[in-house]
Amino acid sequence: MSVLRLHWKTTTFIVGVCSGGIVAPYVVGCLVDCDIFEAWVEQALLRELRPGDIVGMDNPSSHQGPRVRALIESRCEGLPSYSPDFNAIENAFAKFQAMLFREAARTVDALRSAIGQPIDLITPKECQNMFAAAGKEPD
Repeated sequence: MSVLRLHWKTTTFIVGVCSGGIVAPYVVGCLVDCDIFEAWVEQALLRELRPGDIVGMDNPSSHQGPRVRALIESRCEGLPSYSPDFNAIENAFAKFQAMLFREAARTVDALRSAIGQPIDLITPKECQNMFAAAGKEPD
């Protein structure tokens, strides 16, 4: 009996979900560690933040470094605490995942190409509504 041997490659999609909209999309063909995430925050996310934006953070350990918090809080008034029930990220990523699943993007290049569509479909108003539903109104 032959066995199909699959070799999986991890692809990570990072995006900012702010009250002002979807910002700073980035696809990398590996797991994201603290160094990669900190670099993304510093080089991409901070450039996109506007006064009054609320930044919601997901809960992986790579997001929890003290430098990440300090960088984001240098532009925003504190980060809301994480709760899967009251986090706009959960709603946005569910919508992203459904759209990307329909696109069947199975390579880094295909994923990069497919990402433009979900980002355009989640409008700033929808992001504001996601934050409002999570109990976090922008200033």
